[in-house]
Amino acid sequence: MSALTLFSPAKVNLFFSVIAKREDDYHEIASLYQAISLADRITFSFHSEDVLLTSHKEVPKDRSNLILQAVDLFRKKTNRSFGLKIELEKHIPIGGGLGGGSSNCATTLWALNDLLNTKIPSHVLAQWGSELGSDIPFFFSLGTAYCSGRGEKVREISNFPSFEQGWIVIPPFGMSTKEVYRQTVISSFFKPEDLLQSFFTASPIYQNDLEKAAFVLDPRLSSIKNELLSCYDKVVMSGSGSSFFCLRERKKSHVLTKYLVKPVQRKSESWYCIEDQ
Repeated sequence: MSALTLFSPAKVNLFFSVIAKREDDYHEIASLYQAISLADRITFSFHSEDVLLTSHKEVPKDRSNLILQAVDLFRKKTNRSFGLKIELEKHIPIGGGLGGGSSNCATTLWALNDLLNTKIPSHVLAQWGSELGSDIPFFFSLGTAYCSGRGEKVREISNFPSFEQGWIVIPPFGMSTKEVYRQTVISSFFKPEDLLQSFFTASPIYQNDLEKAAFVLDPRLSSIKNELLSCYDKVVMSGSGSSFFCLRERKKSHVLTKYLVKPVQRKSESWYCIEDQ
């Protein structure tokens, strides 16, 4: 195989509970994750040395990028030698709480396993990915999962009565995940399992414990959410922000960038194929 092109999907958090501060400085969380059709596109091919190409000015091209960290990790785990040319077509906004970097990392691990025919099980790739980031293991699920721990414990959710379509609304600024967590006060009102079960009823509970801290850090987010609530039936911040996931549009909102999205799944032996869904 000379080259491999894969979609790298974003995710939304349909609910997000912060349960406790851990001794390792992470937070114990519980969240319902859903992969969505907003996606980057990445092409991988063997090369004399590692090269990461992208036209997106905000994407780092050095080893701080999770894509190249994934390449280094795969080499370390498999003791394989190779150079890689990676062409990233970036569509997922940076700093929006949509998991773009984590998805890119997971997609890279999957691609290398395919290109090198190393036949490593996806649950092992997910374990490797957890060394680089808490959201990365989710993308090795089939697209819908209840994630706990610091996010790396993934429980598949099957027969999920998901939304048909929704909107991702993107403010013109991002948020720092570390700063949002630093400001977060543990005060979750709902039990995570109750939140999860609500999505199998006629009244799912969309909520995010990180919203309060994010709104303190940047009060513009609170104003944006209030405006969106006048246009959509349901509005919830995704991850640590700044993006919002919105359902059932009542009237048009023209103020911010928005993407119409739908949930996506993958088959157990293949990666996400957005065009087929």
